Order: sequence, then C-alpha cells, then structure tokens
Amino acid sequence: KITFSEYIEETSIHKSIKVFPKPLNPMTINLKNPDVIIELNDSLIKNQTYIISINRNLIDEHKVKIKQEIQLAFSTGEKIDHGSIKGKIYHSSLSSVGLWKINKINEDSKMFFKRAPDYVVDASDNGEFQFNFLSDGLYKIISVDKSISGLPIDERKMIYGLPAQNIFEINNLDSLKDIKIKIPEVGGNNKMIKAEYITGGWGRLIFSDKVNNWENTISILVYDDDLQLLSPILFKDPLEDYTLNFKLDLKTPGYVDIKTSQLKDSDLSKLDSSRIRLEIKNQIDSTNIEVVSPHSEFIQEVESEIIKPLEIVFSSLIEDNFNKSSVWLKRDSRDIPIIVEQNSHMSIFLTPKINWEENSLYELNIGKNFIKPLYASGLKDSLYIISFRTSKFKKFGNFMGDLENIKDSLMVIELSSLDNISKKFQTNVNLDGSFKMLKVPEGDYSFQVYADVDRNYKFSHGTLNPYRPAEWFETYPDTINIRGNWDLEMKNIKVNYLK
Repeated sequence: KITFSEYIEETSIHKSIKVFPKPLNPMTINLKNPDVIIELNDSLIKNQTYIISINRNLIDEHKVKIKQEIQLAFSTGEKIDHGSIKGKIYHSSLSSVGLWKINKINEDSKMFFKRAPDYVVDASDNGEFQFNFLSDGLYKIISVDKSISGLPIDERKMIYGLPAQNIFEINNLDSLKDIKIKIPEVGGNNKMIKAEYITGGWGRLIFSDKVNNWENTISILVYDDDLQLLSPILFKDPLEDYTLNFKLDLKTPGYVDIKTSQLKDSDLSKLDSSRIRLEIKNQIDSTNIEVVSPHSEFIQEVESEIIKPLEIVFSSLIEDNFNKSSVWLKRDSRDIPIIVEQNSHMSIFLTPKINWEENSLYELNIGKNFIKPLYASGLKDSLYIISFRTSKFKKFGNFMGDLENIKDSLMVIELSSLDNISKKFQTNVNLDGSFKMLKVPEGDYSFQVYADVDRNYKFSHGTLNPYRPAEWFETYPDTINIRGNWDLEMKNIKVNYLK
C-alpha cells in the first residue's frame, strides 16, 4: 500500500506506477484514495530487489503532476541493494532512460536493446535522472524521447542517445554519477529520403539531414533505363538546407534510377546508401517564374569589413546567360554600382561595389528581360520593384583559452548560439590544451567540449548495431558572452575526460 498526500486522479495510476524488474504476469492496482494498493500476481525471484517506480504521468485530482519520479524498493531476500546510476540527458523535450542488466555469457551484450529495458526512469525537466536500488552486475543505458519510454529499441526507426561509456559495472554498493547523454534531433545517418520531379529536366533530392558540404561527402549516380550513366547538373537549393536540385537533359521522357552513397574517402559525414526510381516527363510549366527572395520583409545581413552579396532566388530554373542591364539597385533614389554574377540555375548574386549602409532601406529593380527561364514562362510584370532593409553591421569577437590536463588533439570546442541553436562555431584544441576561435558573431552562447574520436569534426551520438558509444562531451553552465571587437579569454578550464 502506498499513501499519498493528495487524492490521485484514477486514470493516471496505470500509466504511472511500474515494478522493475518487470514481473511475468501483470500486477493489479486498486485506488482507495489517498491509498494505492498494488498486488503482484506472480512468483517473485529469490534474493531480488524490486523497485516500484512512480513516474511523472501521475497527477492528483487538481491535475497537478509530480515534479520528479519516485522510486521505492522491497526485497525478496535479506537485504535491499543500494547501487545507483545518475546523470543528465540533453534533449529538446522530455526524455526517458532505459537500463538493461547484461548477461555477458550469451549474445545479450550485443542485442540487449531488442528486449524491453529492465528498469526505466523519466528524466526531470532539466534532464536529470537516477536509478536506485541496483544489484551488482553489468548494465547498459539508452535514452529516448519520453513518448517511446520502456519499449525495445528499433535502431533503424527510433531516435536514441548513448553514453560515452561502453558498459557500467555496479559492485559493492557503487554509486556511478555524471553520466551524460545527448539525444540527437535527427536519427541515424543522413539519407536520401525522397526524389521529386518538378518540370522539364528539373527535379529535387531531399535528404534527412543537411547537405551543406555535399560535394565532399555524397556520391550521386543517375542511370537511364538502358543503364547508361547520365551527367546531371547538381546544386544545393538556395533556401533549403536538406535539398539538392538537379538538371537533367533527356532526349525522350522516361525513368531514371538515382543512387546515393557515401564517398569512399569521406569521413566528414555518414550517409546511408539509397536508391529511388523517378519518372522524368519532360513537361514544360506554363506558369510565370517569380522572384522568391528577396521579399518585402527580407533583411540583408551586412558586415563592415566584407561586402556580402545579395542572393536573388527564383522559383524555377534559369539559363546561364542573363541581361545585366535589366537589374538595378537603388538607395534614396540613387543608382548603386553593382557586380552581377550567376550563382546557380536558381539564383544570381548581386554585389554593390561600395559596401552596404547598415540599417538602411534599399530598392531592387528587376526588368522582365533580366533572366530566361528554362522550363517556365518569363517574369509576368515588365518591372519588379522590391524594397528590403539591411541589418546593423555584424560585430565579431574572439574566444580563446586553454583546457587543463589535455595531451592529445582530439578535443573540439563548440559554441552554440542561444538565439539560434543551429548556429554553431567550432575550433580544435591544440596539443598543449590551448585554443583560439576567431571572428565569432557577437551574442550569447552555450559552451561545450567534446572528444572528436572519429575526427569528422562533428559530435557522434554512437550507434547500437554495431555498438559504438557516443563521443565524450562536457557542457559548462555559464553563458559565454561574445562582445564585438573584444577578446574573451578563459584560462585553466577543467575537463574530466575519460578515454
């Protein structure tokens, strides 16, 4: 019998009260507020400590959830085990942690995740978790989103996080702590997940992760029905980081096979091979091409020391040649001298010969004859007039310092913007522990160090099959404030790196 200080909402008790290790037969739970009575309909293992876990799904009659998970213990032997494992999960939403006790005599140590975990706890709002009352033995840990808590892991379909340690051993009332796990936002390796035919010889390849450095990481082969290797023009989409565009010249409509794989000599990014069959119809779109960017709410990011080009993006593919005399840039009704260069079959760079004025209003004029669409009708209006603003000049600072007790070159320093978590800046740590990160945009950042064991300049979350633990990392609670034209130095940063 468990007695609570408040009356409990009856619908929540079956989702929130569990017994670990899980008995073979389901337990019976009865509510007699404020008491909960648990009946175990099973013969229990001798000399085993059992844990009654009350997770964060439990709510009282006022719909208030408990703040953190509660663990109670009882034993079928003479003592209650007191081993514990505690740590922190880094995830964008609520997470859960599964713990498997491992029998190394059989294959359980390799494919343990194919069965349900022996113990499960919910992490707190700030990611902290703790397993209590553990017996001596070997354990493995996996963290997942709370929505899939307690399930066997399908490593091909589920997103999961692993610790940097291969296995955990509890012995003589051990208390293991400071276990850190990151759950990635996207699961597995990058992969082509979709191919789309648009019009003419134009199509798109959509990937599960960003393809910013695709030329150095991805092999793309396209074959026709006669198994002839084709030569499409490939380029990254100017607005979508997950998309590559292709331009393909086929004499007759037909099907093509598109195969993607990782370049053999590339360790920069992991890519799963994939193959998609796509019909190319060679149909021409009769709609008018449009200017997608800039638009009326567009802000051109500018710097004081570098003239950054304005990218004019179109809704369809354009020919290589264009009419430079049909585009103008104005400020306060004055023409601004410009350089015009084609960037891709979807965009053109326009660069003022004199740097932009910060925080100012500009006007872009585009004549109907500026570009020639490949597979669409021309611009509808004889003149496009688009007003947009520039930002304030970006300011930059430098971040430098040194790590204590570092004697190898594996370490990477990473700053993540608190305003936009996708904006990250990295630098390698030197053999003497020193580092220097130049030209970091002004702002507030979180700070972490990780051991780049696979040397791909990217944090690796680990894999289950084959089992590879995550790379070691450490985060620091203080916010790093980078100020323009200032050097920020942090000396003697302590790290607890375990190889």
